[in-house]
Amino acid sequence: MADLIISCLSQKGGVGKSTLARLIATAYAAHEQRVCIYDFNGAQQTSVFWAEIRAKAGIEPLVAAELAQVSNRMATDRRYDVIVADGRPDSPDITLSTALNSDLVIIPTSFTVDDLVPQRKFAFELITRGIEQHRIMFVLNRVIDHKQLTQEALEYLSDFRVAKTSLPYRASYVRAHTTGYSIGEVGRMMLGNFDRMTQLTDDLTAEIATYAMETSNV
Repeated sequence: MADLIISCLSQKGGVGKSTLARLIATAYAAHEQRVCIYDFNGAQQTSVFWAEIRAKAGIEPLVAAELAQVSNRMATDRRYDVIVADGRPDSPDITLSTALNSDLVIIPTSFTVDDLVPQRKFAFELITRGIEQHRIMFVLNRVIDHKQLTQEALEYLSDFRVAKTSLPYRASYVRAHTTGYSIGEVGRMMLGNFDRMTQLTDDLTAEIATYAMETSNV
């Protein structure tokens, strides 16, 4: 079985599940781990499509991605060291099963109440269905540099662990995905100086990896 399973899940679409799944996957692959993204969204297959673009462009390290329908397979898949699940928001049963089979559940959200309220509710629903609270981590995504909004979001999510690093919305991140890169690889696209954005993604993936190791050992 895989040494580590991290799932990016949500109650709704458009909050950054695929963005984080690709970021996490490429971060582990860069450290010579065999990585696969399990894409549970059969209708869109965004991560599968992204991996195909990446492979055709010859971008390394290799990150596999495949369409998944049964989450139990993650626990027995011996082909990979790390599996990252890109969840499906419209299937509660698959989402719950995916969470139960994961060492760590990442829940992305923006500052807006349209995201914060359902995502926090979703986290509590996972807990009532058997997911241990310490295995859930929120990531603030597509944020703006606003101290008050940041503080309000952190207070609203105070029952949960929230990553210290937040991800802003950047055109370069969008461009990265359309060319087969993750947002952690914008510096490799040679489109300008992205030192600050690279530092953000490095800090975030390091925090996720550290916490994932802690939860997997509990």
